[in-house]
Amino acid sequence: DANIVLEAKWVQPSVYVCGEGSTNQYWMNGIGYGLEKGGWNSSPIGFSIYVMNGNIYIAGTQWNDWASTGVYFVNNQIKRLTYMPSSNSNNNGNAYDGAHYGISSIFVTANTIYIAGSYGGFGGEYHSSLWWSTPVGNPGTPDEQALDFVNWNTARATSILYDSSHVYIAGVDNNQSVCWKDGSLVLLGGSSSAANATAADAAG
Repeated sequence: DANIVLEAKWVQPSVYVCGEGSTNQYWMNGIGYGLEKGGWNSSPIGFSIYVMNGNIYIAGTQWNDWASTGVYFVNNQIKRLTYMPSSNSNNNGNAYDGAHYGISSIFVTANTIYIAGSYGGFGGEYHSSLWWSTPVGNPGTPDEQALDFVNWNTARATSILYDSSHVYIAGVDNNQSVCWKDGSLVLLGGSSSAANATAADAAG
């Protein structure tokens, strides 16, 4: 059972890790746990983990045939984000052109769960960067919110945080590092032609 670690967080006194594995998808102090499948056959992949007030929040992706959906978990209870199933099938009857939702980051405040990710087509091209928000006290299936873009085919969101009444999201658009503030695009200076902002944080 090979495991792939995709994110780790230290929340004193414990270390929390999420990732990909056939049996376990998140770990606490080295002990592995499987994420709920929600009736699907495939195991979810945990891309981002956040711990607050003893509650474990994980965001990731789960495949169904050739389409994938964004998912998140609150203490291992699965919640699905937008899902667009495949509409066609190949000669074996397997779906092949479903939408792909890649979830990259989760951030939690006292009142709200924030999630960032991207939507892409079958060929792997990204069509838009997205974010979601839902109440901590009543987590549900929120509508996706699209972010501004320069090139819709290359934009993707990689990290999200909330600070001082604003939502900040890091990512890449048109092969340039970018940041979105409350959904509005800000190009980051000095980016190379292959730059990619992968994390956002705030201090003070």
